[in-house]
Amino acid sequence: PITRKTILPNHEDLFLTDTVGFINKLPHHLIAAFHATLSEIEDADLLINVLDVSHAKLEEENRATYSVLKQLKVENKPTINVLNKIDLVNNGYLLSRYRRAFDSSIVISALQGQGLDQLLDKIAQILDKERVYSEFSFPYQRSDLISLVHSKGEVLSTNYLKGKVVLRVRLNRSLADKLAEFKKKVKS
Repeated sequence: PITRKTILPNHEDLFLTDTVGFINKLPHHLIAAFHATLSEIEDADLLINVLDVSHAKLEEENRATYSVLKQLKVENKPTINVLNKIDLVNNGYLLSRYRRAFDSSIVISALQGQGLDQLLDKIAQILDKERVYSEFSFPYQRSDLISLVHSKGEVLSTNYLKGKVVLRVRLNRSLADKLAEFKKKVKS
């Protein structure tokens, strides 16, 4: 997969990873082979499902995409449906139908740059809602997790104590849940 960096309107870095498109009726052995390629989806804070509105089988391909996401057990991740290539659709009725079918989707033409600001705003809005404030206490030996939190979250404060580092952070809820065992216990 190819990863590109861009900046959101709130000045946060955004890394977009373009994974392979899903193919309808993909054989089970190929889905297994794609798991390695698609493993990045598990770490994603947000999924962007780009739909080609000029393609005759758009709805069928969308169902195939969600079927694969379900097999990967990531179907409940926050997702934005993006209707792309609107510059190629001359049929107003068809475009209107897709907008209704894919409620709250973002309509763009990546080629012409149309709708991209709206997409970036929506991404920032969803990512902001998915973030939580937490405090973690990591032993010095877990520098891998300290580094992970620094790269994936916003570190608000760092305290170096005997044998541990306490980080007050704002990060994605799913990562905070994975790090629950290191969540700082509040003394009563």
